[in-house]
Amino acid sequence: MFWLSYISAKNLASKMKKIFKKYNLFIFIFLISLIPVFWAPYEAVIAGGDNIIYLNPGAFFKLSAWNPTAYIANFNGEIARIFPFGFFWKVCQLIGLHNPTIQRIWLFMMWFLAGIAITYLAKTFFPKRYKTISFFAVSFYLLNPFNVFLPLTAAIRHVHAFLPAILAFFAQGLKSQNSQKRNFYALSFGLATLLAAPAFQNPAAGSVICILPLLYFIFSLYTGRASQIIKKTIFGFKALVAFIFLNIYWLWTFGYSLISKNAERIIQSLKGKIFPTKAIFEIFRTLGGWGFAADPWKVDEYPFHENLWIVFASYFLILIAFISLFYIKKKRSILFFIFLSGVAIFLIKGDLPPWKEGFMYLFNNFSLFKGFREPWTKFSPLLLIALSMLFGFSCAKIIAFFKKRKSRVWLISFCAIIIAMLFSVGYPAIFGKNIWNYNLNRRKAQKTKIPDYWYQMADWFKHEDPDGVALVTPPQFSWPELHLGIRSD
Repeated sequence: MFWLSYISAKNLASKMKKIFKKYNLFIFIFLISLIPVFWAPYEAVIAGGDNIIYLNPGAFFKLSAWNPTAYIANFNGEIARIFPFGFFWKVCQLIGLHNPTIQRIWLFMMWFLAGIAITYLAKTFFPKRYKTISFFAVSFYLLNPFNVFLPLTAAIRHVHAFLPAILAFFAQGLKSQNSQKRNFYALSFGLATLLAAPAFQNPAAGSVICILPLLYFIFSLYTGRASQIIKKTIFGFKALVAFIFLNIYWLWTFGYSLISKNAERIIQSLKGKIFPTKAIFEIFRTLGGWGFAADPWKVDEYPFHENLWIVFASYFLILIAFISLFYIKKKRSILFFIFLSGVAIFLIKGDLPPWKEGFMYLFNNFSLFKGFREPWTKFSPLLLIALSMLFGFSCAKIIAFFKKRKSRVWLISFCAIIIAMLFSVGYPAIFGKNIWNYNLNRRKAQKTKIPDYWYQMADWFKHEDPDGVALVTPPQFSWPELHLGIRSD
């Protein structure tokens, strides 16, 4: 009996080892995606500032202002949040989950899907070593100053989660020689843009969803064979049709705004002002998203400037990423991500030299470009994708080098250093220190318990005024909330 138990336990251990070896990457992504689950205490949501929508995102599923003229003569960008953002919240509410629980699940999904998307992108561009590359690329993509500093902004969350998949589907379609597969990838591309659609609530933030495939399309035409130009152009057209068809529910209001005086009013409200950054070298370590503490916000900089070790760690990881430059002639994929990082840095730096005249020409002469007054927030996802792939590739090459020479000590030391650096940069997120929890002037703590009267008001609206909304006062930051009524149900 003992031997039978021993053999059974041994077989079970062997099976578990095989399962772990097969799915270790997904287990890793699952575990690292649990980080945001612990950001808020039990029965509390994280809300405030731009993130006041987290009081009840499910309300967006019941938006009544489908007529764009009903939005105080402005583009009703909230419609873009209906799916999947509002839809997910509404379904969870219907099955009895409370908002704090739903927010935890949502944040977990945003991180998990971002990890899966980066893995698929690595498999698309580096199929031979994608698993090793993915471990490091996912770590960098989730634990970097940009992602740590903007943990909740809904538009950025959707860009961050789905942009890698959008690029991967588009790249797969361009290189595929099978017409049925090209159709599949065009549809998949459209579906991925649909999932990322809530980002277009802020058109400038959502624009990278269109910019990234366009950059890859141009790169592919320039570096590819001339005989493939027609096929690639046809696929690009199919992808565009899929994007328009699947996103038509919010595109029509946006289009209406562009051909009406509403767009002119919105542009004028921006006053042609671009917010300054501190120094161009900060861009390289993905410190976008108000990480520069630019006026007038005076946003807390956390430890990204004060702690010299974290400053060193953030730059060290970037240096590792650019080791991939040595392989630029051997790998066309590396060339693309170098090209992407160059374009991203040009856009992120805004009015900083060098070549600031090029950016300012676009900013001053193209009305829609004035929406990019915070270029370091809007364009950083492009740089983040490029650096994640380059970082993953470089780490995989270094590990292969040590394995080839059977330098186990060096291999373990290298992995330990990389883990320590990633932990140092990501520790504000790992320990929830990236959630503002102080009351300072107009900036209030973001960890909030939804009061009972909010639910009582929801019950009253449900029976007395189903179409009613709650006007949230006082104003958040420096703009009034008069254009947005938030449903409490």
